Amino acid sequence: MSDSYDILLVGGGIACASAAAELRERGFEGSILLATRELDAPYHRPPITKGYLQGREDRESTLVHPAQWYAEHDVEVRTRAAVMDIDTEARTAKIGREIVAFEQALVATGAGVRRLQADGGQRDGIHYLRALPNADKLCGALDGAKRVAVVGGSYIATEVAASLTLVGKPCTVVMQETLPMERHFGPVAGQFVHDLLTSHGVEIVAGADVSGFDGEGEDDAPVGAVLCADGRRVETDLVVIGVGAT
Repeated sequence: MSDSYDILLVGGGIACASAAAELRERGFEGSILLATRELDAPYHRPPITKGYLQGREDRESTLVHPAQWYAEHDVEVRTRAAVMDIDTEARTAKIGREIVAFEQALVATGAGVRRLQADGGQRDGIHYLRALPNADKLCGALDGAKRVAVVGGSYIATEVAASLTLVGKPCTVVMQETLPMERHFGPVAGQFVHDLLTSHGVEIVAGADVSGFDGEGEDDAPVGAVLCADGRRVETDLVVIGVGAT
């Protein structure tokens, strides 16, 4: 393990994995370090809400490159390695407690989930979905869930609702929008997505601002309902929130 590299790639997604592959394909022979705070080597995120969540794809199938690819192409990968600071003048990066030097760096860390600021948002049973460990935790909680509420009307929320319905979990989508995906594609596409979801049993609560999450008893009790600002209440024992990225 070196403390100086020609190329530092910061991020655990397809951008850094593809950059490493392109460099080697173009004949670059210098040292490459790929650092990611993820638990796994770079992987594709779309399966998290689809095949992986449905149990049709395993963890290995989500990887951008097979595990052995990095060693075969002399690319060092450090997982659980958060890059805390980059000094562009000194060309150094702080990775955990270590200072690593580099000649050139690519930072492609992607977006983070937008957390919903609402009363009771800390209750057990409320999930966000960005990374494989999030999906693992959600899958582990699904066995005991009789009804799932999905908050949001865009990609993550609609994909999660579709996937969970396919594995037999009744879902209710609670969203501000009138129609799912309407903000991205307009009312015609939104109506199509709405009809497709409802035809598979998804219940849609539209025009709803979520004001909080209720539970039985104390404030730290597991979630039991999604509360809407207009007084509507959606009973549930598991919540998945997908309300955008930061």
